[in-house]
Amino acid sequence: MIETSRESGSLFATSRLAVRGQREQTVGIGLAIAGGLGLSVALYFGLRAHDATATVERGYASGARWQDLAAADARGESSATIAKAFGIGGGVAIAGGVALYLLGVRTERSATGSFRITPVAVSPTRNGAQVSIAWQF
Repeated sequence: MIETSRESGSLFATSRLAVRGQREQTVGIGLAIAGGLGLSVALYFGLRAHDATATVERGYASGARWQDLAAADARGESSATIAKAFGIGGGVAIAGGVALYLLGVRTERSATGSFRITPVAVSPTRNGAQVSIAWQF
């Protein structure tokens, strides 16, 4: 349905489907950016966990007692758990953002009449998943 009234917020004719597609693309980009930030937090805590592990290893090598190393070990365990959570969340957010963006492109193209399906395939692998996309230029 094409709207040209003042309620549509535009002086030009706009399609609800086209607006929905643009909104999906915007949310997809935002979600992918948030996922990137999540991966950055995961990287920070992963490095912190690695540093704590190295501290404990150096302590054992020099003959330190466990009571002296317990705090570093606890910090490393906590940092590793946080890194895993943010890493998984960030990866899922990026994947969801890309999927939502591509769905928005598809929705917008179907509204404007220049509909062309972008071939996207997600397939499982031994260690996770593989995403394939094809396009023309």
